[in-house]
Amino acid sequence: MNRKLLFISVLLGMSGIASAQPYNRYMTFQAALADVDGYDSGIAGIATYGIRVPEMHKNFAVETELAMTFVEPEGKGRGGEQFEVSYYNVGAYGVYAHPLSQKFHVRGRLGFNYQDVEVSSPSGSKSDDDFELSYGFGITVGLGSESRFILEYTVIDSDINHISAGMQFKM
Repeated sequence: MNRKLLFISVLLGMSGIASAQPYNRYMTFQAALADVDGYDSGIAGIATYGIRVPEMHKNFAVETELAMTFVEPEGKGRGGEQFEVSYYNVGAYGVYAHPLSQKFHVRGRLGFNYQDVEVSSPSGSKSDDDFELSYGFGITVGLGSESRFILEYTVIDSDINHISAGMQFKM
């Protein structure tokens, strides 16, 4: 299945689920600098669906996330051969958001993700998939009663990191 079609399908499915839920749910849409070790940076898109779980703690939530590259990181191998890295990952996280003020929160998250990575060159391609521990930290800034700006750093695996910014919306 085409990766961009998969991304759009999951995004539509997530927003359909979210529209039927009470206000302790949220969606986040972010653009990320896709940092792959040994390659120039690319750009990834990220969609996250979160549910606050006040029964565990008033600042705790769980999230599912889909991220994929739209502008692939590029690099040169030995002999000058050009390589591109494309990937998508699906993750599940526990998130703790600590309020520093009514509008400003710091957040940390820890979870697991599945990633499918493909490295391609004119001479061929190689793909790999794996489950990895993933973690991140960031900030959110309230812009109104229904939206927040989010800035985040996430370690996808030992070779892939995201520095992302976007918007979070209550559902």
